[in-house]
Amino acid sequence: MSVDELKQYALLILVTFVSGGGFWSVVSKWLDKRVTAKKVDELSIQGAVSVVDLQQKLMEQMKADLDARAEAIEALYIKQLELERNEWERERSLLVDRVSEMAQRLEKLEEINKRLLQENESLMKCDSCTTEAASGP
Repeated sequence: MSVDELKQYALLILVTFVSGGGFWSVVSKWLDKRVTAKKVDELSIQGAVSVVDLQQKLMEQMKADLDARAEAIEALYIKQLELERNEWERERSLLVDRVSEMAQRLEKLEEINKRLLQENESLMKCDSCTTEAASGP
């Protein structure tokens, strides 16, 4: 209790003593109201504290839930990326195989072309020889 409250109580006791017992019931009611008001204030504070505690617990629970959801989404995203990477690697492998096959076919075609050019040159020589022989004697 503060000094001012003690002064008020002392004054009330003195006034009650001077004025008699009837005044004491008024003072008693006044004191009861002050005590009740303090109890109400204490209960309000306790209620506010419990609400804050509940809010903190709820926030922690929501944070844990969000963390779990974020981890699940991240795991799903990683899995999706891995699947896409595997698909790209498969397609890349197929393309590499096709390019290799086409390079081999190109080499074969170049060999065939070279051989045909040589045959064509020999035929042209033979044609000129045949023409010379026919026009000769």
